[in-house]
Amino acid sequence: MSRMKRLMTVAIAVAVCALVVPSLASAHERREIGDGRYQLVVGFSSEPAYTGFLNGLDLRVSDVSMATPAADGTTTGAPVEGLEGTLQAEVIYGDQKMPLTIEPRFRAPGEYNAWVVPMAAGDYSFHIFGTIGDITVDETFTSSPDGFGSVIDQTTIQFPKASASTGVPVFGTVADGGGLDLTAAGFAAAGFAAGAAALFLVLRRRNRATTPRIGALQVGSGD
Repeated sequence: MSRMKRLMTVAIAVAVCALVVPSLASAHERREIGDGRYQLVVGFSSEPAYTGFLNGLDLRVSDVSMATPAADGTTTGAPVEGLEGTLQAEVIYGDQKMPLTIEPRFRAPGEYNAWVVPMAAGDYSFHIFGTIGDITVDETFTSSPDGFGSVIDQTTIQFPKASASTGVPVFGTVADGGGLDLTAAGFAAAGFAAGAAALFLVLRRRNRATTPRIGALQVGSGD
C-alpha cells in the first residue's frame, strides 16, 4: 500500500470513529428502579449535543443488588446484558416523538446506544419502557440542569460564518422552514468528488509512466 493510500485510509477511519464512537458523558441522569435493585444512567451519547450531528441515547444499566467493591473504595453494580430484546425507547421533542432502536455497545457489557440526529435546539426526553428481568420499566428522562444537557444550535460554534464572499450558508445551518440547509454540503461533496477524480487521474498517469509498453519492449526483436 502506498504512503498516500495509507494516509487516506487513516483519515477515513478517524472520521468514522468521530461519528460512531460515543464520547465520555459530561452529564447524565442516574435513577434507581425496582425498589433500588437496578440503576439506569441516561443521557446523550455525545455531550454537549448540537443540532445536525449524529447523536443518540446513551443507556447504562446495572444490578445494584450485585454491587462489588471497586479499587477506589466505591461500589459498582453488575452490568445487565441482553436488554436490547426486552427494552424499547423513543425520543421526544415537544409534541413529536420517534421510536429508537436499542443496540448493545461493542465490548461494553450493560451499555446501550440508540442513534438519532437532533434537528432542533432545546430540551429532549428519552422514554424507556419494557422489562428488566421481572421488573416493569416505564421511565422518562428529560434534559435539565441536574441531568443531561439540552441540544444546542450548532450555529453557535460554526466558523467562519456565511458571508457575501462565500455566497453559501454555513454547512448544516437550519433553514427558515426548520429543515437542514445542505447547500454548502452539496458543494463540499462535489469538491470531494472532484478531488478524488483528480487523484485517480494522477495515480493512473504515474502508473502508465512507470509501466513499460509492450511495443517498446519489442523494438529490434526481429534483428
